Amino acid sequence: MFGRSWDDDFYKPALRHAGYCLVWLDVSRGEIGTYIRRFLKHPDFNSMAKRLGNIVRVAPSGLHVWRINAESEILILWPKG
Repeated sequence: MFGRSWDDDFYKPALRHAGYCLVWLDVSRGEIGTYIRRFLKHPDFNSMAKRLGNIVRVAPSGLHVWRINAESEILILWPKG
């Protein structure tokens, strides 16, 4: 979205593991802090237990997620408000 990032190499379903969560912040540098806070406060990811086992691409359009045992990627929209 905003140019090549080293982090996009980590957005692969093969890297899923129950012991960690990988997050790719696919936002501009000036928005990184805002999106980190939004991600950590999102109801689907607001605890370590909810984050573990996921590979997440954080973007203005929403959260693109590979869950630990899922067959396909899902899109979770940002909450309204």
